[in-house]
Amino acid sequence: MDLTEIALSAAGMISTGAVGVYAGRHTRRSADAGQAVSVLEAERWHADLTPKFVVTAAPANIDRAELWVELAGPVPLNGLDEIVMSVRDDVPGREPVSPAGPSAEEIAAQVYGPYQFGPYADGADAHGRGVAPFALQVGERRPFSLMKTRAPHWTGQSDEQWWQQWAGEPVRLELQCRQGDDPLWRVSLNVDVPSRMP
Repeated sequence: MDLTEIALSAAGMISTGAVGVYAGRHTRRSADAGQAVSVLEAERWHADLTPKFVVTAAPANIDRAELWVELAGPVPLNGLDEIVMSVRDDVPGREPVSPAGPSAEEIAAQVYGPYQFGPYADGADAHGRGVAPFALQVGERRPFSLMKTRAPHWTGQSDEQWWQQWAGEPVRLELQCRQGDDPLWRVSLNVDVPSRMP
């Protein structure tokens, strides 16, 4: 084998190696692109399945109201395995304003709004902030009991004075929803409660 043949043979090996490296990189890039498309498609599908709720409320008597929560869709969702519903505040993340004032825990427990869940009704916590998790199928609805919020002890206001400052404000709800192992959906709603019984 002369020098020319050796040079051509070496060039062929280098060329074959370069093609192999290029093919390997291309395969990895194609796999990465395919994975990115799969992630985007899964995120789009999850967004398309965001639960839609119809939530209505009506006074039940002078101190209470009834809240109805219906899972209205989308139809392909079929249903939700778990809904965790809570009352949001008008100003999230309130903090103590003075060392002598209420603690951060007391502020977090207080509902700042016109209504809270009736303590212990529907598995509600002691502060009426949220109810026990529940499941719903598309097209189903269920009722919950609301009561006028109570004045926190640090304000010096009566319950009626406290409630009057929130009268006419919506009940601000957050529903954290799960179906199987899918990522969590968070749905925020404002629900008006008419001032008089129909």
